[in-house]
Amino acid sequence: MVATGSIDFTGCCVVDVGAGTGIAGLACAALGARKVVLTDLRGPVLDLMSVNADKNRSLLNSCELEVAPLDWFNLDDARNLVKQVGHIDYLIFAEVTYVEHLIEPLIETLRVLQGAEYPVVLMSHGTHRITPLLKFFSGISSEYRVEIVPNASIPKEYRSGTQKVFLKKLKHVSRDVESSSQRSTSVADLTALQNWMEIKGSLLEQFGAIQWQVYELSAQLNGAFYHPASGNTQKVLEALKVLPERSAAILEQLGHAEWQCCESIARLGLYDSSLQNESKRISESKTESQPTSHTASAALDDMLRKRLGPL
Repeated sequence: MVATGSIDFTGCCVVDVGAGTGIAGLACAALGARKVVLTDLRGPVLDLMSVNADKNRSLLNSCELEVAPLDWFNLDDARNLVKQVGHIDYLIFAEVTYVEHLIEPLIETLRVLQGAEYPVVLMSHGTHRITPLLKFFSGISSEYRVEIVPNASIPKEYRSGTQKVFLKKLKHVSRDVESSSQRSTSVADLTALQNWMEIKGSLLEQFGAIQWQVYELSAQLNGAFYHPASGNTQKVLEALKVLPERSAAILEQLGHAEWQCCESIARLGLYDSSLQNESKRISESKTESQPTSHTASAALDDMLRKRLGPL
């Protein structure tokens, strides 16, 4: 993003929310930020972050580097931070949306930190926990416009094969010239959504085929099925051994495709709380007979047919 000129930290004040080791905020400092504040919970995490800040301070030219406590369940921390820092240009949210019960406190903290100046939020996330992500984007949908950073802007090592990192730029609607109500449905987005839904269908077929292979090989081992190779137990075990890894790879791709569908839906302006509620219901009622993504795919398909008609 910095290389393409879409983000310039020079002379800016940046607050890294849930900074952990502080690496994202330190990177902003190295890229010319005037002031960087690293925040996280009091205790070992904040102590480690302070050590990292001290070790890197001499390398960061004239950047004013600070460490401050920020407990999302204690909004006084956010209020004190706003008083202490003053004007904030950017808020960094790097991998902070992975636990569902933290999403509401995080959004409330964001509302305090945004003050009356509405800093831009730069956000990165994976797809290992989709339900918290849906809850977060649903919670801010009326206040922020979410801009998806193109995959081409992400370093290749983070997007080889299944995309590992997704980047977003969040702008408060009061700062955004283009209102969400003025955005038109894009044919390209509809096409992308259809393509990703077809990919999901193909992946589910592959997953089902592997599951059946597991059942057949297991049946050969216990004698329920006969095969000319059934007597060669070692050969059957070797064939069985590789299937879990193949299943895991397909499920990882399926999760990626699921999230791409969610992003396409969001771009089309079709997202609403019904999807979040469905996602939560799915996560609470996993079954052994089929992967969660299969149920989620059906829910997405049903919702899209109601909104768009046949694709």
